[in-house]
Amino acid sequence: MLDEAVFQGKLWHSALEASPSKKSWEVLGYTEKEWQWLESQEGQIWKHFIDNKLLFNTRFQDYKRYFAYGLKTFGGGVPEDCPPLIGNYIGLRIVQAWVKEQGDYNLYNLWKIKDANTVLQQSTYNPIK
Repeated sequence: MLDEAVFQGKLWHSALEASPSKKSWEVLGYTEKEWQWLESQEGQIWKHFIDNKLLFNTRFQDYKRYFAYGLKTFGGGVPEDCPPLIGNYIGLRIVQAWVKEQGDYNLYNLWKIKDANTVLQQSTYNPIK
């Protein structure tokens, strides 16, 4: 799952860099209310992934719902009002944390890293405080 999240996070980060004058939620296809929900629940989403041992799971059928387009993310342990693509969102947040940690950053350096775990470790990402 981590590989998919970081890959999608790189895509989303690249899209945001290509549209710097627009709001993140506009570029990524959310409503402002959905984006606010994601921001306020980021730690709980991360906790859900950790508690359910999904982060390093390699069985796509176990985590595909977190990367599915639609109106909501459905399934056990997920609130009814959960927007779609929460795996992508967490991937974006990992990538944004990685970018923040880099002294000399550019998109080329980001895309050249193939190992998602390296991105996660170098990002020091942890939204649960």
